[in-house]
Order: sequence, then structure tokens, then C-alpha cells
Amino acid sequence: MSQPRLHDDQLPVTAELVRQLLAAQVPALADEPIRRIRSTGTVNALFRVGDGALARLPIMADWSDPDAEAATLARVVPHLSVRVPDVRHVGLPGAGYPQRWLLLEWIDGETVAPGTGGTELADDLAGFLRELWTVPTAGARAGYRVGLRRHDAAVRESLAAASDLVDVAALTRRWDSILETASWGRPPRWTHSDLLAGNVLLDGAGRLTAVLDWESAGVGDPACDLMAAWSMLDRAGRERMRQVLDLDDDTWTRGSGWALLQAAIALPYYRDTNPGLVAHSLHVLGELTREADAPG
Repeated sequence: MSQPRLHDDQLPVTAELVRQLLAAQVPALADEPIRRIRSTGTVNALFRVGDGALARLPIMADWSDPDAEAATLARVVPHLSVRVPDVRHVGLPGAGYPQRWLLLEWIDGETVAPGTGGTELADDLAGFLRELWTVPTAGARAGYRVGLRRHDAAVRESLAAASDLVDVAALTRRWDSILETASWGRPPRWTHSDLLAGNVLLDGAGRLTAVLDWESAGVGDPACDLMAAWSMLDRAGRERMRQVLDLDDDTWTRGSGWALLQAAIALPYYRDTNPGLVAHSLHVLGELTREADAPG
């Protein structure tokens, strides 16, 4: 199964490469079926290995740190009720492939269609965040999402580049308002930092069953994880999540800023290569536009 190239300088990653790496490093799995998994992800290629494992290989040099992710998981998993993939193996470079990589536990489930989660999923996500935000932070690395204002120029340039797809004026007003909010002034908390629809699995009843892809996780402003409210939840779900978490207005507003930033920057960059991520970005920006235009 081939996928469009997402980046001009991405590494070539194939099922045959995965088989060669497994043969050298995890020979017990070398003869298992290997199937590429389509996703909206932009940093890794995913391959299901047999029925129980997932090989995740970075497609960009130096964008990933599998060792740090494995260390993160070891720290946070004991404090979480939700399921998180076990790390089966931290892979070494080989077969001409220059990066370290991960072999993870495969977890069955369905990803969340953008904006389809209601109040029950909101309760589940809020419970997950409450647990994550209380994990001890001493010695932890900083998360990926740090500082909204430093991305100001990129957000404005990206909105302009997608002016045929979104209401630039409404979103710029929303962004300007977000930048006026106070920054996080309390001790940093653990954050997943990429809590989007593609990184969450639901069970057959639509309830949260697993949270995937922890390579961006670290400590910082917990508002970045509120992206989930615009990524996954409908309006009622967002209202429920805000009520349950009992957040101050500035933190909730910064959460909307991270949602806007992520969607705005992704939209023009991936518009011709990643239709799933484009659909997600259009949904998020559409919800933020409706909120910006709402009376009062």
C-alpha cells in the first residue's frame, strides 16, 4: 500500500524494510504478515506486524526520539487508567535506514471522526487529562507545544495560504483575541501534546479505550491538550469537557489557540497529500469560526 509523500526530504520506508529490521533485531516476528496502516500522521510510517504488534518508523531524520518516548511511557503509564501501547522493542538503525524506531503493542479500536464525540467521550477525555495532569513532573522533559505567540507569523501565513478554504478574517480575529490571554503561571503539568482524533481509540460503545503516540509528550501548559475539545467533540461535548475540568477562561482560550494553530498550519502544507488531516483541519477551523462569529 503506497501513500503520498508528505515531505520533500522524507525517508523511504517500506514493508520490506520493516521485515529486514525485524529479521535482524526481532527475528521471532520476521515471518509475520506486515501491512501498512493508513493514518493522518505526518512523522511516522505505521505497519501492523502479525496480529499483535505495530512497527512505527520515523519518515523524517531527527524528528523523533524513540528512547525518550519509551522513557516517557514508563513514567506516565502507572498513573493512567486508559490503555497505552506497551513498548516491545526500541529498534536500532539498520538495512540502510538511519533512524531508531519503535515496535509497540497493537491495540484494537476505532479512531474518532472529527467532531463526533459527545458528552460521554468528553467525560472520558476529562478523566484521562485529570490523571495525566497529576503525574509527577520532576526531571521530565518539556512537551512539544510551548508558547503560542512564537507561532504568530506561521499562523497568519498559513491562514493566508488557505484563504480559499477558510474565513481568514474571522479566524484572525479569533487568533488576535487568543494572543491577549494570560500565559500559564503555575507549575508545569504533564501533557500529551498531540491529543488529536487520530491518536485516540474508542471501543465498540464509543468510549475511550486507548491513547496513542506519546512522542510529543512532556511537561508544560496543560492548555495544549484541550485541542481535543475541538478535534473530537461536538458542541455539547466541548461544553461538558470545560465544565468537568473546571478550567479558568484563559486556559480554555489558550486551548482553542492550540487547536487553531495546529489546524491552520497543517491545512496548506498537507492540502494535496493528506486528505484525512485536511478534513480534520477544516472541521476544527470551521468550529472555531462559528464560535468567533457567535453573538456575545
